[in-house]
Amino acid sequence: MNSTRVDIETLVNRLAGSISVLTRSAAVRRLHQRVARAAGVDIERSAYLVLKRLVQDGPARITELAQHFGVEPSTLSRHVSALDRQGLVQKEADPEDRRAFLATATPRGEALVEAVEEERRKLFASILSGWDPDDAERLVELIERFHSEITELLDRE
Repeated sequence: MNSTRVDIETLVNRLAGSISVLTRSAAVRRLHQRVARAAGVDIERSAYLVLKRLVQDGPARITELAQHFGVEPSTLSRHVSALDRQGLVQKEADPEDRRAFLATATPRGEALVEAVEEERRKLFASILSGWDPDDAERLVELIERFHSEITELLDRE
């Protein structure tokens, strides 16, 4: 067997294992809980991701959000309704289709996302501050490259 092939297989297995650990729901949930707690907020991770998307990308229809997150519109509707009750999102009629509505982050929702993201930045900074700066920069570059290539591959389908 070609030694390059063995090295790639070994790396692929290590990568798959590492990604699995990073994305395991328990690990992701614990990370979210830690940064949310540090920010002084109590919000479910799935609802937070919806709110963050609205803050970053602006108003969106439930169907657009559902497609983005790969869930049923009824699931997204429950999250948006809960966020609306908490004053983090506002629902308003879609000017292009009065039967639909747009969800928009409120100033309170925007402030919540900023507080959580600030705590996330602090956490990552505390980890990377102990690294060699070149290693930290290379890690970020490689993650960005990997994400870009995955996205390109999926977009071709």
